[in-house]
Amino acid sequence: MFMIFKKLFSLCFLFTCILLLMMSCGAEEYAEEYIDNNDDSETTSTSDEVTSPDQVAADQASTSEPSSDNGLGNAQSIDNTCILWKPVSEGDHNLVVLLPINYGSPEVFVLDDSGNYVEQGHYVGRTNGDRATYRFSRPGHGYSSTCYLQVGGTIYKVVRSDLRHSC
Repeated sequence: MFMIFKKLFSLCFLFTCILLLMMSCGAEEYAEEYIDNNDDSETTSTSDEVTSPDQVAADQASTSEPSSDNGLGNAQSIDNTCILWKPVSEGDHNLVVLLPINYGSPEVFVLDDSGNYVEQGHYVGRTNGDRATYRFSRPGHGYSSTCYLQVGGTIYKVVRSDLRHSC
């Protein structure tokens, strides 16, 4: 009788582990879909943020104006990050940028194709999965076709400002 209960318990435990694994995979896909479909939300969260040491240094190095050394030759593609560049938001039809949760909330700028300052993003709080959210005064196509996004001390290349970029 004990052996039957032991086998039954083992099967139940295995089934529960498989079910939890399947649910966690599905929850991650749901969260990504939710963020992509609802990135205009203006609700904020007050949870603690986790920031990498590199990002802390970048945040501390950021100033109210982008650096004069534009560093465009070292700019990585925004497509290699999980920064969401949404050229037309549902709310006001202008550019909105959401940073990954571990980026903190540094200052964000759009630079033109030569690296000149164009506009600083207006920080509206943490939305959609506790991501720092920035709004701009014009839609993505209102900036240079190829432009740059400066996040703290790091510059990212946006090859097509009129297209959505995300990971």
